[in-house]
Amino acid sequence: MSLITVNPNAVIVWYPTTLPDCFLQEGFSYGPVKSTVRAPMTSGLPKVRNRYRIVPWKMSGKMIVDDNQRHILDDWVKDDLRNGAKTFWKADPIIAARSWEWRLAAPTEYSPFVPGSYMVTMSMDRLPQDPGDLEGGFSLVDAVGNHLTDELSAVLGG
Repeated sequence: MSLITVNPNAVIVWYPTTLPDCFLQEGFSYGPVKSTVRAPMTSGLPKVRNRYRIVPWKMSGKMIVDDNQRHILDDWVKDDLRNGAKTFWKADPIIAARSWEWRLAAPTEYSPFVPGSYMVTMSMDRLPQDPGDLEGGFSLVDAVGNHLTDELSAVLGG
């Protein structure tokens, strides 16, 4: 078990509930990044090793927002995330009961869609969560900030 220092003044930033919580199917991608490194050998197969102990995941996609939602998104990125320097919590796109800590991987891009709405392209990294850092169990957080460790253990039969 490793020690975790918690800042009591830290504010948890959540993805705004007034924005679409899922991306359009076309162009959506979500999955782990390449986690191995291959070193060529003079003979035989290349040597393969893990790059990470816990693999980060990437998510990217597009969503449609109206003028009001665009202003909310702009303010959230600029003020709450400090232009992408801070992390935020968002539900998993596949299993909505799980929330993860995310970071914007690239600036948010807008393009006009129809009058009064925009196509937004976002790319974000899901930060690795080490189950060993939290007394040997997963620490998942629901939308209210409650830890779901006991619920997960019940599901996994632990």
